[in-house]
Order: sequence, then structure tokens, then C-alpha cells
Amino acid sequence: MGKPGLAGTPVAVTRSRIAVRALGIAALALAIAVVPLDVLSRQGSPAEPLIAAASFTAVGLVVARRRPRNPMGWLLAAIGILIVLTVAGGYYAVLAYRLRNRLPLGPLALVLDVFWESALLLLPPAILLFRDGRLPSRRWRWPHCSTRCDGGCSGSWTGGSTGRTTTRRRPSRGSPPSSRTRRIRTRCGSTCSTWSTVH
Repeated sequence: MGKPGLAGTPVAVTRSRIAVRALGIAALALAIAVVPLDVLSRQGSPAEPLIAAASFTAVGLVVARRRPRNPMGWLLAAIGILIVLTVAGGYYAVLAYRLRNRLPLGPLALVLDVFWESALLLLPPAILLFRDGRLPSRRWRWPHCSTRCDGGCSGSWTGGSTGRTTTRRRPSRGSPPSSRTRRIRTRCGSTCSTWSTVH
């Protein structure tokens, strides 16, 4: 038997290890790039966010290497990298706009500056997936599933790709659902059940 969490083909394990190394190198390069940006922008020490980013990234990469099929490790690593991107984007935006330096990619820096919101959104799923990569109970699967189903189901009610909102007369309480309603329920139910089976 192999190591825990490394179930799968040798090719998949090799790819996951390559991805872990690539993410580690990218995170280290971003952290090094933050230092000169901090010196030039004169915005104070980035020690606290960099320590937080290093903690998330290190733990995430260790988990992802040992248990590549556990999404918690990849989520933690992504949180750390997003924090570093936020710090780097903020410093670069200060240089490009507040200090009036004519630097390229200023709008991109503004986008990176709000990546901390994405990091916050990834934190609750990472906590819920602790420690074996599965949600604690079935009741937690439906909130995640509903966010995935709402878009497809609401699109079906608003006329699909045409963007037109169709007005339908609401059936009475005792009347059976129409064929279109049954198809929508079947589609959303199969999507949710498939997602629950996988996760």
C-alpha cells in the first residue's frame, strides 16, 4: 500500500508534486518581489501579511504534497499566494498612482490589491474540509451545492441564453408541475447529487 492520500496513478502523483513545487517557487518569488516594492513605496513593514501568507502556503503545500487528493491543502496554499499577491499589488498600485510613477500594469495592480477578498472566501471551505478533505456532514453539502445550482436553474427560468425574462402564470396549489418544471428539478437534483457523491 502507498502513502495515505497518494492513491491514484503514478502520473497523477508526479503531476501533483510538480504543481506543489511550482506553487512553492511562485510563492517564494512573489515574497521576494514584495521587499523592493515595500522599500520603494515606503508603506511600512509587510512582515505581518508575509508571515500569515508563509504560514498558509507552507502548511498547504505540505498537505498537498502528502495528500494531493485532499482539497484543503490546495486551498490553504491558494490563500497564502493570494495574500502575497494582495500585498504586492497594493505596493505596486501605490507606486503607479499615489507616487505618480509611470509604471505599466497599473490597473492589474488594482485588481491584485483586492485579492484578499478571495482569500477570505477560501478560508471557510478549507476549515470545513479539515482534516480528511470531506465535509463534516451532509447538511453542509447543500449550501455549497445550492450556489452551483442556483445559476443554472435561474437561467432556465429567465429564458436561457436569450436573456429575456418570460412571464408564466403560477399554477394552482393542487395542479401537477409542468414538464418544464420537472426537467429543471431533475437537472438541478442530478447536479447536486453528483456533487455530493464526488465530495
